[in-house]
Amino acid sequence: MADVATCRKAKDLGYPTNCGRQGSWPAMPAGAQSDYTARRFRTKGLALMTWGTAPPILNNKAIRETRTLPRFCRNGLLFLLQTFGFILFGPHHDTPIDNDADVGPRQLMQHIGLIPRNRLKWVPPHLRVHHEYCFFLHDQCVHVLAEYEAAKAHHVTVNFQSKATADEFSRIAADDPIKGLQATGYPAEARRAAINHITMAMVSDCLHHIYEGLRCFEKRKVVVAFNLLRKPLKDNLLYLAWMLGDEDDFYNAFVSGNPEVLTQKMLGNKRLSILTKAVAKTSVSSVIDPALLNEILFDRKSAHSLELVFQHAVHLVTDLHIELRTTPQNFNFIFKSYADDDTYDGAYEWLPYVLLFLSHIVMSLFDRMHPMDEGARLAHMVRTVFAYALIENIKDSSIQKYLEEALSETLKCTHCGAKARMTRSNAAMIAVAESFRCTSCRKKNLLPFSYLF
Repeated sequence: MADVATCRKAKDLGYPTNCGRQGSWPAMPAGAQSDYTARRFRTKGLALMTWGTAPPILNNKAIRETRTLPRFCRNGLLFLLQTFGFILFGPHHDTPIDNDADVGPRQLMQHIGLIPRNRLKWVPPHLRVHHEYCFFLHDQCVHVLAEYEAAKAHHVTVNFQSKATADEFSRIAADDPIKGLQATGYPAEARRAAINHITMAMVSDCLHHIYEGLRCFEKRKVVVAFNLLRKPLKDNLLYLAWMLGDEDDFYNAFVSGNPEVLTQKMLGNKRLSILTKAVAKTSVSSVIDPALLNEILFDRKSAHSLELVFQHAVHLVTDLHIELRTTPQNFNFIFKSYADDDTYDGAYEWLPYVLLFLSHIVMSLFDRMHPMDEGARLAHMVRTVFAYALIENIKDSSIQKYLEEALSETLKCTHCGAKARMTRSNAAMIAVAESFRCTSCRKKNLLPFSYLF
């Protein structure tokens, strides 16, 4: 897999970064992935040691990663939280979600602590936590990709029955290892090697584009951001979902020798089916709506769709479809003021939801490649679901109370010794940035939340 680009987290995680790639990732921003210092925390009587990286993902136990959901799938989120026993919301029913009268007036949460404030100054204040959450989803995928690549988990090992078979494979593999496995009687191994290779390369390419797109949003380069996000969200995501949902169909199309069967034009009528099958194989099938995903990404007639901004970001003039047609005496986007916030509102209305789905696809594919650690799975479940609920104001007071009951009695500021107060902001910081801010001395404390699991 020497041609698989190593993502920006590899160096920070201590992994080799000499794989073939175009360019390199920029330096990891301060606080971007909770790089812990060696410090002990005591929570519920457990002594926890923090290390220089996030907890290991790769192991021999099964895992399924989960994320979150959009506004009109809220009850699905509550059901998911109930199922895993993290919060006692009571029976699953349709009740008003935002019942936080007991916590007083809600203040705008503008910063979680994952990204330095100076990088967020151009992002509209009410969307900064959504932006940080999107980077959090991205970083989780990067961490898994880097760890799997470092461990060579994508490699397939074959014990040949004889030296003659091994020699025959070596001869053919010099040009094409996949054909070498097929020719020597190992079609299943050839298929797994091909799928693993495609997964690593496609996820790496996808994350490169997402990173640069999110960074462009930080600089008010909105048109460039949509240009960069179009490929990973419309192309990479669909192929990755196809691999997860129906690997047989994907592999047969891939090895058919006809690239036309892989084009978006040919997949047009299959998109909803592909997304439906993929959602069913994630842990959030009760909260992710494949029809909604299809509408957001591909339905040009929908008011919720990102298709209009994607097409206008790529082309100066569009006239093929009336829904996408350029207005008279205009060019798409070039006269748009960089100071307008409406494009940010449209983007972050759906971007966390789409990246949520993408992250589930990525983690499920890696789990199929090699089972993940159960503790990492559980930590990922709790952090991502809690964080989304908090930024979208879904039962956030219940999450605050839960974390306060679980942590506050024994969790104290390492600077002034004051007991931690579980504000909404601190709850989000714990879930995303694995830290909290003391309400007495205002200093930041690190908390290895993932290691609780």
